[in-house]
Amino acid sequence: MNFKSQICTSREQSQKLLELGLKPETADMNYHHKNSRVPALEWELQPHRPTTKKTTSMRIERLNYGGLYKHKDGTLMSGEEVFEHIWGKDIPAWSLARLLEMIPMYLDVNIGMVADIEFFNDRGIFKILYTVHGYATIFGAESDNVYETMIKTIEWLIKSCYFTKEYLEV
Repeated sequence: MNFKSQICTSREQSQKLLELGLKPETADMNYHHKNSRVPALEWELQPHRPTTKKTTSMRIERLNYGGLYKHKDGTLMSGEEVFEHIWGKDIPAWSLARLLEMIPMYLDVNIGMVADIEFFNDRGIFKILYTVHGYATIFGAESDNVYETMIKTIEWLIKSCYFTKEYLEV
């Protein structure tokens, strides 16, 4: 057996979701940038939400103290500079379970008409359809990568004003 399962969005896919307007704090994982000179060790996938300035406002103040981080000239970094040095390059990542939690399972497309979601794998092609009464498809996305299918669906949901606003940047 040869398993090649992707456990979350890639950095490029995550960047696309951020460009679509998803809040970083909706992610359940993150790619932490490490200052490694070895390219294979430059990024580390961490199984927790990304650290953002919103979630660390009190900690940023505390980052001013201690003197652990200094500029090349020896002067101490401010709390903001320390934050940027440690977490500034991090990229949020979304698991498939988290993306499924965020997309609606049905859409109210018209008075009395509801489109239900269908999500399936057809011989290695992942498909998401929103259909009315099981036959009239109002949207469909497919790809050989389940995350690409989800991103196409989220993009359409946002453009069509069906995506939950609380998950989006204002």
